[in-house]
Amino acid sequence: MKKTLFYLIAFLLGFIGQAQTVLEYTYDQAGNQTVRKQKTSTDTPIEVFQTETDSKLLESLSEEKINNKFKVSPNPTSGFAELSWDPDISESITKIELVSLVSSERTNVSFSRKNTVGINLSRKATGLYVVLFHLDNEKVPVVQKKIVKF
Repeated sequence: MKKTLFYLIAFLLGFIGQAQTVLEYTYDQAGNQTVRKQKTSTDTPIEVFQTETDSKLLESLSEEKINNKFKVSPNPTSGFAELSWDPDISESITKIELVSLVSSERTNVSFSRKNTVGINLSRKATGLYVVLFHLDNEKVPVVQKKIVKF
């Protein structure tokens, strides 16, 4: 009985002396997880997971692939249109503009760091419009998408 109790106490004390594992997370401004580290009290952090930053992601993509990350729907439209893009490039968008090719009028489109924004064209003249997505990228500084308003 004493021998069993001794082994049980020794076994339990062995767990108390073990290092505690802690997970540490890092997030970008959009709230996406970028780094996950596993730390124990006895060693240095082990990097378990890391995503590419938005700028590195865009630099690695071709112009056509970047262009395909943006969508306008419905198109053509008589009023409301939704602009959408892949969430992984939200941080790279610096400005969105709506340009009328009929009157050359430029309108800034306000947006948040979500991956969609709606625009109302119902009070705009019939014609062709271009949406300019300005990016923080030297390779592809602007992405253009056309909207037909009828």
